[in-house]
Amino acid sequence: MSALEFAQIHGGLIRVVGDSRLVVEQANGRWKAKDARMKSFQKMARGLLENSPGVVVEWETRENNEKADSLASITRYEQGF
Repeated sequence: MSALEFAQIHGGLIRVVGDSRLVVEQANGRWKAKDARMKSFQKMARGLLENSPGVVVEWETRENNEKADSLASITRYEQGF
């Protein structure tokens, strides 16, 4: 969410890439969320995306998303997850 929140505050163009097709499609509003937690995430993401026209959320296969996967691992480590 922080990339979406940053874009909403500062504007500009941001490309968010995820390797979970389910999450990306739900964030873009193309697929419905069934789980209560995912419904909450979807509502928050849709609200941020609707107010951030410069943000694009795209799906990429895990094999082609190694750089983002590495950055996510570093962030989780730094945050103690």
